[in-house]
Amino acid sequence: IRGGLGLFFGRFPSVLYSNSLLNTGANQLSLRCDGAEVPMPDYQQYAADLTSIPTGCAGGGAASPPIPDINLFADDFEYPRTWKASAGFEQALTDNLKVSFDYLFSSTNNNFYVVDRNLLPEQFKSGIENRPVFADGISSSGFAFSNKRSSNFDNVLEHVSTSEARTHQFTVGLEQRGRAFSWQLGYTYTSSKDNASYSCCISSTAIFETPSAGNSNFLGDRGDELNGTWGPSDFSRPHTIVLSGIANLPYDFSISGIWRVFSGRPWTPVVDGDANGDRGFSNDRAFIPDPDNTPDAFFDNPAADKATLRNHLQNFECLRENLGRITTRNSCRNDVFTNLDIRLRKRFRTYRNHGFEIILDFFNVLNFINSDWSKNIGVPQFGDERELLELEGYDSATNQYSYSVNPSFGTEVDLTRFRTDQGSLQIGIKYDF
Repeated sequence: IRGGLGLFFGRFPSVLYSNSLLNTGANQLSLRCDGAEVPMPDYQQYAADLTSIPTGCAGGGAASPPIPDINLFADDFEYPRTWKASAGFEQALTDNLKVSFDYLFSSTNNNFYVVDRNLLPEQFKSGIENRPVFADGISSSGFAFSNKRSSNFDNVLEHVSTSEARTHQFTVGLEQRGRAFSWQLGYTYTSSKDNASYSCCISSTAIFETPSAGNSNFLGDRGDELNGTWGPSDFSRPHTIVLSGIANLPYDFSISGIWRVFSGRPWTPVVDGDANGDRGFSNDRAFIPDPDNTPDAFFDNPAADKATLRNHLQNFECLRENLGRITTRNSCRNDVFTNLDIRLRKRFRTYRNHGFEIILDFFNVLNFINSDWSKNIGVPQFGDERELLELEGYDSATNQYSYSVNPSFGTEVDLTRFRTDQGSLQIGIKYDF
């Protein structure tokens, strides 16, 4: 029997401090020069003497302060903290075979998030989808007018400690050890949910990468999936199976391998455009219209858009589960991914206890067999493929947006930038003494 309990204090990216030091509204100037008035740049001189950086045009005209973009910290900003608890049980079934059960719980609070303190309060709700809008007007093409409390500032981004996460993880394993052959088999179920996940650290990332139902400043209480942003973590994989083994063969040969099967990452259907009027694009969760009960005014081209929508509803269960409402965050998920790696080793004895090994590592063996197998493909978390609706126009009389349905929604693409999931071979020589 094993177990543990601990409180861990995390760190947040130091670039948050950098953002606040750079974006004070008082230490930046904007210089616009055209044609012959552009100063001839001398970057070496600029590096040697910062005061030589031009503050005026060659023919006159001085730099002026831009509209300030402010970053600051809330008075009660804190370091993230995580409670972790684990418990496990292991039982021998035979002399060489044992079974194990493990549980891990993790609870994170005070994780960092960002809110825009210069965003107007809610002005109205759009028709049909009932989405809150924060601009004081929308053009006929669907572009938001002013959405700032004060025109003297652009974004006023405050770092706050309101993000949180919860993880439950269950693992069951079998392990057999023998002189000639040993193997391990494990299955892990993970439920990992949060109200914001980040791929980077710039202040505005929190708002632009967390798809909201309307108010990008509102995360909601724990479990609030409809109005807030609570949902599966961007990096969660509910199911994981791992099988590994090693066989010691005659003549100092050995073969080992590891086979992994795990769930794909989740993603969110969003709107191509700014449906809530906060001037953040592609960060609004899409409303999933019922083609049989949604008024034609919702669609830019009703006949064609409804036909496309019916096709998407047939292909994506996550859309059917959210029919008639704004979808929840990370409601869709990519397909299962499989990977098999194999290692072959041959040892040669030389002098006394000296020897050397030749090692062949085959990575992603299934892709060697068939180039279409074991590729990391799916719908990216950021990209046109997750945009279900494209904002086309706005009717101020009814506060109603009109949308077209993206025929390319859900298209799977290569998720591996540098093709690292291709079958590959590594040859190594190891000398031991």
